[in-house]
Amino acid sequence: MRLDSLLGDPALRETLQNVAVISGRLRKVADDGDLDRLVEGINQAAARLDVTLGDNQYDGRVIAQDLRVTVDNLRALSQTTKRNPAGVLFGTAPEKLLLPGGVQ
Repeated sequence: MRLDSLLGDPALRETLQNVAVISGRLRKVADDGDLDRLVEGINQAAARLDVTLGDNQYDGRVIAQDLRVTVDNLRALSQTTKRNPAGVLFGTAPEKLLLPGGVQ
């Protein structure tokens, strides 16, 4: 009895009809050669991407190394600025001024 109610369900009938429609459309796409063209296009795009990435792989490593050096330099500048802020602005620590009477 339960199988009868499942097989008689309109939703099941609608689902089967939709599957048939989709199957027919896929068959038409395959028969027209659209699917083959799509797969070929994807293969060509993947090949171009592989060549492009291979050509730029060295550049990527060089850029990464340069970024590491830049970060190290910024870190050193930051540490120097913390230790000697005036030195960053003036190049060297400013000379102490001698006031008249020998008072510093």
